[in-house]
Amino acid sequence: MNNLQRMENGRYLFPLVLVLAVLLTACAGEDAEEEAAEELSDGTPVQVVAVERATVEELERSVGTVETFTQPVVAAEVSGRVRLIEKDVGDEVSEGDVLARIDREPFEIGRAVAAAEVGRLEARQRQLELDLQRLQRLSEREYATEQDMDAVAAELDATRQQLESARNQLRRAERDLRLTDIVAPVGGLVDERMISEGGFIAAGNPAFRLQPMDRFRAVISFPERVGDRLETGMTVRLLPRGGREGEVRGQITRLRPAVHPGSRSLQVFVEFDNPGNWRPGMTVEARVILDVREEAMRVPAISLVQRPAGRVVYVVEENEVREQVVEIGVRAAEWVEILSGLSGDEKVVSEGAAFLSDGARVRIREED
Repeated sequence: MNNLQRMENGRYLFPLVLVLAVLLTACAGEDAEEEAAEELSDGTPVQVVAVERATVEELERSVGTVETFTQPVVAAEVSGRVRLIEKDVGDEVSEGDVLARIDREPFEIGRAVAAAEVGRLEARQRQLELDLQRLQRLSEREYATEQDMDAVAAELDATRQQLESARNQLRRAERDLRLTDIVAPVGGLVDERMISEGGFIAAGNPAFRLQPMDRFRAVISFPERVGDRLETGMTVRLLPRGGREGEVRGQITRLRPAVHPGSRSLQVFVEFDNPGNWRPGMTVEARVILDVREEAMRVPAISLVQRPAGRVVYVVEENEVREQVVEIGVRAAEWVEILSGLSGDEKVVSEGAAFLSDGARVRIREED
């Protein structure tokens, strides 16, 4: 066969192949349309779940700040020159640890003077007691008069009073000597130091500020709308922000009586033990449990659809659905609580609910 004949045969064969392809495509399209129509007549394919019963916690979220109960400022109780600084900013201290030392020499001298006065008066008292005893023996033989004994007895009483005063002065001098050591009244961290070695500090002037680290409280502002539902003793979950992990549970111990006029919020105080790595001033997310409902009804969040009638779910009844308006409560990422509108025995549409309407026919399909 020459080339001319081949070209002639190809020219007639190509249109024939094209016609066959068009016919096959049309047949396939008709089959697909028939399958789609048959599927539509059976109902919209959906997935169905039963209404779940579970414990639901109603939470209110907010943000707060951690602070200490107190920030004790440790002051000098005696005046003097600072001889030595024992603790500095950032140091951890326990109750009774020495923070700084004041020069002891003036106070040691004061104690010695007070002790000497006590010794002198004690000796004078012993001498007068002996004199009085001797006069009493002499009076028995009429060698001493009542007037002589009265004079010695009066002097003895005065000496005893002076001795008591001198002993009090000695106790004060010993106390002042002890107070030359500025000690921590509570444990914690040194937050600020206000004195320097060699400097003079007067009694009552601040020397250190401490931050107790064993127990904290969080100051949290909640919306005014939940103010009536907050009360002391309620559990609050605290989660650190800024990428830190860990959760702490505390209790509301105090509520401010007034609503803040600017933010329209109510401030509460939550006390908790420091888990070990928390610090004052850090920000925490707070979640207060307003209510715990046992056996609450829940459905998947995807089952809830917004319609003109309100929020609805589609209850499956045989091969049709009934549009049911519901009232919702707590809403989470994967489920939503149903407060009213369902009895709890129903099955509702999960996936596919957005494409339904009241009375629509459905075809239940298995989950993938």
